[in-house]
Amino acid sequence: MKCRKGAMTMTQRQRQTQAAPSTTRDGCPDAGELRTRSDVRVGVAWGPETSVDALGTLTGAMQPVNLIVSCTHRKKAVVPAPLCARTLRSTSLLDRLDEWIERRETHVAEERRASDLYAGDHWQVAQSVARVAGDVGLDVRLWVCSAGYGLIRASTPVKPYSYTFAARHADSVAPLVTRDANGSSPSMWWSGLCARPASKAPARGIAGLAADEPGVPVVVVASEPYVTAMADDLVEALAALRSQDLLSIVSSGTDAKRVPELASCLLPADARFEAIVGGTRAALNVRIARLMFQHADGQVLSRTHLGATLERLSSTLPPLRRFTRRRLSDDDVRAFIEEARQSDPSVSKTHLLRKLRAGDAACEQARFSDIFNQEPGRDGDGYVQQRGGAS
Repeated sequence: MKCRKGAMTMTQRQRQTQAAPSTTRDGCPDAGELRTRSDVRVGVAWGPETSVDALGTLTGAMQPVNLIVSCTHRKKAVVPAPLCARTLRSTSLLDRLDEWIERRETHVAEERRASDLYAGDHWQVAQSVARVAGDVGLDVRLWVCSAGYGLIRASTPVKPYSYTFAARHADSVAPLVTRDANGSSPSMWWSGLCARPASKAPARGIAGLAADEPGVPVVVVASEPYVTAMADDLVEALAALRSQDLLSIVSSGTDAKRVPELASCLLPADARFEAIVGGTRAALNVRIARLMFQHADGQVLSRTHLGATLERLSSTLPPLRRFTRRRLSDDDVRAFIEEARQSDPSVSKTHLLRKLRAGDAACEQARFSDIFNQEPGRDGDGYVQQRGGAS
């Protein structure tokens, strides 16, 4: 006989009867019932309809989880030049932030839901996580960490924009530096965004989200530049959560030495997972997250459990492939693209990037995309209105 989603199986009822912890008035397990075994997470609950049995298995309603993913440089709308970071006139990071906030609020551009603006493999996979996670009893709330808007819901209305924390991108908020002469760093940009949200977005960062829902697991899926920029916010979130085991970070390639306070939160994720998740390198982190959720097996979504899941999945992966490609300058990449277009004006961006890399040359996907999307006709400042842009 099939059970409706959210209903307890007979095995779950037996477990709950045999070893159910005592609970507080609001339905959460009493603090005195916390277990010390690493595979048991009794003491984390989400209301009177949800509880955790002695084996660490979720019972009752679907388990909520706040999934925070980085935005994507690909957009479904044309990005006006004033909403691109490359057109900012200020030099110091904080002055650039002030200038951007003013432009974001005053420049006239059509708004659309963030979920309807972002495009590309990364975003498609991110949106699929909620559907996949629902099959294993997880209620995923999708959030976006945006270099232009801060922490927003996927449903938040935004204007087309092009901002990123990637240092070498043309639309970086802090180009080629991690800290300017005044001691400002990308983390200050992130804090400023969260403190001064767009008119239709809540004023809070990840710490605020954790404080509002201290018992709900938070899973952050982002590249190193974004994790570094959000580091202070994440440390505060770690302190606000009911258990530090409720914050997990999926960030392949992030050096724990860059974020020592968050080293314990980094899950064992690296490029070897490409062998089983496939897809582009730009979407690797979110694909790993989707795989991780698929193997949640009804367990409480703790960092200990998620880390063990990825360790188990990675135990049979092949060694990481390492390439010794020659890195090309922007001018080299531009010349390569122009030469290819002379032979075939309709050649695709994906095909050209593959061809470039097949010739033992290197170029980051976001940088290649930015150069590829530049049109011959530019405005007086040398910038173009472009479809796409940074995150």
